Amino acid sequence: MAEHPIVGAWRLVSFAFTGEAAQVSYPLGESPGGGVIFTADGHMSLDFMAGGRPAFAADDILGGTPEELAAAAGSFVAFGGPYRIEDGAVFIDVKHSLHPNWTGQAHKRLFQVSGDRLSLRTPEPILLQGKRHSGEATFERL
Repeated sequence: MAEHPIVGAWRLVSFAFTGEAAQVSYPLGESPGGGVIFTADGHMSLDFMAGGRPAFAADDILGGTPEELAAAAGSFVAFGGPYRIEDGAVFIDVKHSLHPNWTGQAHKRLFQVSGDRLSLRTPEPILLQGKRHSGEATFERL
């Protein structure tokens, strides 16, 4: 059986949300970094970050001032866990997430693979800065 086209390592190209009034926003800026990896044995890991994040004053991996920590968390998205594919959607059993509320949840993302491009979309609007938005991340294969 051939490997599913979603399997592989993907570099984030765009991370955008569209609000109810059709306004588009880029919560991590227009040049975000990061990507997603889908393994052939059914695991995934995703991490996105804003471009140009400032460095902490110290190199302590668990350190940082409260302001540095808040800025770092507010400019980063990360989650992962086992996944399965059904009917044009990927279902993720979130086992770890920077956003603690997502840990233990199941997430559904609609996907499309076209050549070396992957699109992941929220099937329903999600809460972003207090308002409901539809999200889409676009990747290119590494």
